[in-house]
Amino acid sequence: MSLDRSAATARIARQLKHAEKQADQALLALSELLSTMLQARASTDVVPHTGQAAIMRLIEAQRSFVGGSNDLFRVHDVMSSIGREMGVLDEPNSTPEFGSDSTKIAA
Repeated sequence: MSLDRSAATARIARQLKHAEKQADQALLALSELLSTMLQARASTDVVPHTGQAAIMRLIEAQRSFVGGSNDLFRVHDVMSSIGREMGVLDEPNSTPEFGSDSTKIAA
């Protein structure tokens, strides 16, 4: 498969945005599942520790997804830099560098 620069740029940009959106959707799905599991445990007649191992594993899965999202943001930052260098994609600073103040959650 051969792509010219313009087609490759458009495809990468489209797929990167899609991947970022899907990563957020996966985190939302995990969060909704965790909420339901906790609500079920709290509203039923089960012992307090029921499902604790599953809850712990689910939270670990969330951590893994957040780590993957961070890596995906880094990919976006690198690809934006390449696009700017080649004059084909993004404006400067359109994707904040990982770890900058604009990527931190307000306390």
